[in-house]
Amino acid sequence: MKWIARLFFLAMFTLLFVFFLFNQHTTFVYYYKELGIEVPLAIALIISLIVGVMLGCTATLGKILRLKSELKRLDRELHS
Repeated sequence: MKWIARLFFLAMFTLLFVFFLFNQHTTFVYYYKELGIEVPLAIALIISLIVGVMLGCTATLGKILRLKSELKRLDRELHS
């Protein structure tokens, strides 16, 4: 099963790398009204992917911490 995940990661990395090599068009990314920066489209997509993953992890952090504390409580209850 591990080799399937590694193969999938390698395929995604290769596709992303090829996309990055062949897509050197620049785009203007607006931050606020007229403040912005011109970056390659591939970099803008990678940054937006990373920000989305970080926001998703942050959104689930509360539930993960709550479940960990419940697991500790149940483990203490089981051993006492």
